[in-house]
Amino acid sequence: MPRNRRSQRHYSRGDLKLDLHGFHIEEARKALTEFIESFYNSEEECDIITGNSIKMKMMVKEVLTEYKMEFREGDLLGNNSGYIKTWL
Repeated sequence: MPRNRRSQRHYSRGDLKLDLHGFHIEEARKALTEFIESFYNSEEECDIITGNSIKMKMMVKEVLTEYKMEFREGDLLGNNSGYIKTWL
């Protein structure tokens, strides 16, 4: 279970997100893997909210690379680096 009760996986059509705030790294890895496998090939754009944890970002990038998924860290202007955008 996540440490923080408000940390939940949130999915909704057109606004697909996975919020990993409050998860330990291994919990986050499991949640991310389940998320990817649930929506893989859906052609949805999604945001994986990592916060500013370098370890969390590295883990997410590693998993996305294992699945051969394209991704971009943060927004195009560089104002918000607390999430990773990918395309399922």
